Amino acid sequence: MNKLPYILGMGAALCLAACSQRPDGVLDQDDMAQLLADIHIGESVVDNNFRHYNSDSSRSILRQSIYAKHGITPAQADSSFMWYGRHMDQYIEVYDRVTEILNNRILAAQEQAGASSSDLSGQSFSFEGDSVDVWSDIRYRRLSSNMPSNYIYFSLPSDRNWEKGDAYELRAKMIGGKQSAHAVITAEYHDGTREYVTSQMGSDGWRSLKMVLDSARMPFNVAGYIYYEPQPGEVAFIDSISLTRTRWGAHQREARSRVQKFKKKSEL
Repeated sequence: MNKLPYILGMGAALCLAACSQRPDGVLDQDDMAQLLADIHIGESVVDNNFRHYNSDSSRSILRQSIYAKHGITPAQADSSFMWYGRHMDQYIEVYDRVTEILNNRILAAQEQAGASSSDLSGQSFSFEGDSVDVWSDIRYRRLSSNMPSNYIYFSLPSDRNWEKGDAYELRAKMIGGKQSAHAVITAEYHDGTREYVTSQMGSDGWRSLKMVLDSARMPFNVAGYIYYEPQPGEVAFIDSISLTRTRWGAHQREARSRVQKFKKKSEL
């Protein structure tokens, strides 16, 4: 009988490992990150050249070309998105790699244009104030099944204006959707610990998600995304996107209690 807890514990561990095992047909983390990086670039191309991509067919061709570059089918891409969406710890690790890939590409492009890496190292957005909107990307998105990506992603490296216990509220107005969007905010600390909050944002109207950081230590990165998966032929919109940072206060303790934590697998 003394062996029963051990056997049950081993069974639970094996079950957990099996559930998190990446199945055949799902991209590994690096391939997934490379795909997402190209999808984000494709999305920027559409946003900045909408007159050339103002039809579903033109956007569909761009999306198919991205899949073809990576040698995958739409079904394989969809399966990978679905699997990683159910395994949040691995998905956040993928997005860490996506951020690294995109930053390296930006630096390489700027250096080719004649700027040195030393000139670029000090360039970053810095937002001052106790209550400030730190969103620096496009605030309006059109979402359809033929867009290169239906992820709206952000990543904020720490700067001199950050304080312990800061709160970040991601807010947007959902318009015309037939289902809920999925939102995530994550924070990463120097000890390898990661925290996140997640929520289903309703299909219509104003929606928000709030994360309160640890009041005893400073993270080095806050990131997240909004994701919406349109049905074939559906067109939805996300408007007035904002990410408001406020300082620690007693009114934020309840939100802090909803934060979930995990560590990188290499450190478990």
